[in-house]
Amino acid sequence: IVEQAPPNTGGGEEGGFRFGREDEGVPQPQSQNYVSANVAYTADGKRLILAFDSVIYICDSESIQRTEPPLKGHTGIITCLSVARHGNIFASGSYDKTIRIWSESSLETLYVLEGHLWGLDFVTFSPDGSHLASGANLVEEDDIKGEIAVWSIRSSE
Repeated sequence: IVEQAPPNTGGGEEGGFRFGREDEGVPQPQSQNYVSANVAYTADGKRLILAFDSVIYICDSESIQRTEPPLKGHTGIITCLSVARHGNIFASGSYDKTIRIWSESSLETLYVLEGHLWGLDFVTFSPDGSHLASGANLVEEDDIKGEIAVWSIRSSE
């Protein structure tokens, strides 16, 4: 059974999280040409990780209210998120060609992975959380280039 609930946009008593015009008190994208928004549940389902432009927000999964200050570190648009099922960590990939591994508990960057030639398109943890696969591609007219990397992850969490 699949149930669909209406989006919580924050206009009423339930609160919420919105993106839009700066004069309404919501975040503005740094890029005028492209905006990316990604969302993932934490492993316990209690929080949502929202990536908008180059910033990550942590929200309560029921009220969609921000529970922590914004997480910063990427210098480019965040294009992908992945949460490890075990290990209390999550990853973000960006057009800045880096992957950041974050602690779910301290919300600090544990590792910055570098080595991709292009901005990231995906990151995904292995089922046991010991590895992270990442990929990037570049499309120029009739030429498509791509790369995939697999990283060994050791969490001290």
